[in-house]
This record gives sequence, C-alpha cells and structure tokens, in this order.
Amino acid sequence: MPDSSKPVESKEYDTDSNPDSDFDSVSESTEPFPPTPSYQTTEFIAWLKKRGAIRKLSECMRKWESEGLDIEYTVNSLSPEIIAIYRSRGEKVVFLKNKVWADRWMIFHDLEVPHHKHKKKI
Repeated sequence: MPDSSKPVESKEYDTDSNPDSDFDSVSESTEPFPPTPSYQTTEFIAWLKKRGAIRKLSECMRKWESEGLDIEYTVNSLSPEIIAIYRSRGEKVVFLKNKVWADRWMIFHDLEVPHHKHKKKI
C-alpha cells in the first residue's frame, strides 16, 4: 500500500525545450527551417495555400509571371518534399506538400494571420 504521507511529485513538461516539436511557436525574429524562400516566393506559397495547396501550373504562371516570378524555376529550386510539379489528368499542377513549413515562413514574413492559439504580436 502506498504511503499517503509522502507528497506526490508532479512532472512539468516544457514544450519549448524541444526544437523539433511541431507545437513550438514561431518567433518572427528567428528564421524557420530551410530551404529559405524569398519574400516574393513566400507570397506565391501563401496564395497557393489559400487556394487549397494545389493549382494548375498554367494558372500559377499566368498570375505570377506578371509579378516577375518564374514558377517552374521557383518550384524546382525548393525541396521536392515541400512543393512540386505533378501531372493530374494530363495537366501539370503545382502541389504544396509541406503546409507546416509554408505556415512558418508565412508567419515569418507577416503574410498570414496565425491561428487563434498562437501568440499575437503587439
């Protein structure tokens, strides 16, 4: 039978101590994990993510080449684990695979309003 006179030790968990945790908050002063997109590339990624993370390559090119962004070069310069060009029903599409990476860069560049549980910048 356990001794009830001894105090029970409680363990405290620090979620900020694990740098690989998906639950840590992103500070605008620290750079998220690579690859590092430019501000303009992050704008494209935010646009793509807002539209469901997949769009026809022709639509992306029509929209972003007028902004001076070469979509095929930009997508190929980033990691294929993050964003890639695929074929879907005979058409090329741009697919954003890693939305967590995208969110962190969008927050870093102040292009996204964070979820309500994230810290607000005053």
